[in-house]
Amino acid sequence: MLFQLWRGIIICYNPFTRLLAPFQKQLSMIRYLVLYCAFIFAICLSAAFADEQRVMSDEQVIKLLEEGQYHYGALDQVHNILEGDQLYYRALAADYLGEYGTYTSVPLLISALSDESAHVGANYSDPGMATTRYRAYKALQQLTGEELGYKWDSDLSERRKAIKEWENWLIERDRVILVARDYLARHQMGQYMIYRAHRTDHENDIWGISLTLDPPVIGAPALTVDANSNEITVIPGR
Repeated sequence: MLFQLWRGIIICYNPFTRLLAPFQKQLSMIRYLVLYCAFIFAICLSAAFADEQRVMSDEQVIKLLEEGQYHYGALDQVHNILEGDQLYYRALAADYLGEYGTYTSVPLLISALSDESAHVGANYSDPGMATTRYRAYKALQQLTGEELGYKWDSDLSERRKAIKEWENWLIERDRVILVARDYLARHQMGQYMIYRAHRTDHENDIWGISLTLDPPVIGAPALTVDANSNEITVIPGR
C-alpha cells in the first residue's frame, strides 16, 4: 500500500515520467521488442558456438585417426586427409572411413583405389596394409558390401578395369540416391539426410538407404529402393 502510494507520488511529481506517460504502450512494445531481439541473438550465439565445437584442429584429427576414435565433426577433415600428401595419414583416414564414413566418403575411396604409393620399409602382417589403395578397398567393402573384382596387388591394367566397375557402380548408386531424395522431399521427410546406400539384393537390384538427422540419431527410418521401378518402401525407425 505504501509502495503504491509512493509510486503514485513519483509519477505525479516527476516531470519526465509525466511527459512519457502518454507513450507507455509504445514503450512497452519497445521493451518487448528488445527482449525478443536479445532472445534471438542468444539462440544464434548458441548455434554458432555449437558449430565451432564441431570443428577440430588438425592435431586433434590426427590423434583421432591414430586412436581410431569417432568424432561427429571430423568427417570433412578426414576426407581432406585422404586426399592429402601424407601416405601414413591417408592410410589411417581410409581405415577411419571404413568404420565411420558415409555415402559421401565412397567417391573419395574409389579415387584412392588408384593410389600407387606404398609405405616402404613398413612391416605389416599383410603387405597390402602398406598401401592406401588396400585400405581404401577394405573401407569400400565395409561401406557398400561390394567387391567388384578389385585386388590391390593386381597389375595396373587389371586394377583399372576393377576401378571402372566401381565407377559404374557409383553412377547407379547416385541415381538411386536422387530417387530417394525426391521421395523424402515429396513425403514431408526432408529433415532426414542420407547416411549410407548399398545394394541389398543384387538379383532384383534392390538398394537400402539408411537415414539420419543432424546431429546423428539412432533409430531413424530407412528406405528400400527398387532400382528397376523406383518403387520405395519406408522401414520405420525405432
